[in-house]
Amino acid sequence: MPFLGSVTGLRPARPWTTYELLSLFQQLLEGIEFLHALQIAHLDLCPGNILAAHPEHARFHDRLVGGKLYIIDFDSSRQLSRGPGKQPSIALPPTQIDPPDGLKHFDPYSWDVYCAAHVMDYIIRMNCAEHTSGILLCYMQWLMGRERGCQGVCECRPTAHKALQMLTLLKTLVYTLGILTHLRCARKASDVRIPV
Repeated sequence: MPFLGSVTGLRPARPWTTYELLSLFQQLLEGIEFLHALQIAHLDLCPGNILAAHPEHARFHDRLVGGKLYIIDFDSSRQLSRGPGKQPSIALPPTQIDPPDGLKHFDPYSWDVYCAAHVMDYIIRMNCAEHTSGILLCYMQWLMGRERGCQGVCECRPTAHKALQMLTLLKTLVYTLGILTHLRCARKASDVRIPV
């Protein structure tokens, strides 16, 4: 049986950078998008159901990839007859994350995205950084959405596919800004004259 640990156990001796956090969240959303493409809603995503294969443990299990996230505990999951953007709300099973406003019915795919935002919030809080990027906070807020209690297909938040597209754009933006900042700092350093 492979050993998986907490996602926060992947963190290096320093807080994760915004880019590193976005990369973790990308893995999470890729997993959710994969499930949703198969018309499977997990329905109980929470920090305890997202685990990581640590590089030292992955060496002993050829099916694990070190540094990768794994979604576990499919007891509450359901395979639905309709895919994202077509599935009306269903009665939620008992979940580890409380539904907003005490709602009992949710678009199941939308519920997974809502819960993913809570998992991301948990990871950010466990990151122990003095400052959290506004980009991350705005992105999480967008994923949580403004709940309106949709009885049909939810329009309060994006699908996992759209969330992943936006995250990919944000990663590209953060990476590009990092390069530009590095180049700017390098240029300033070369402009410094050392008196002889």
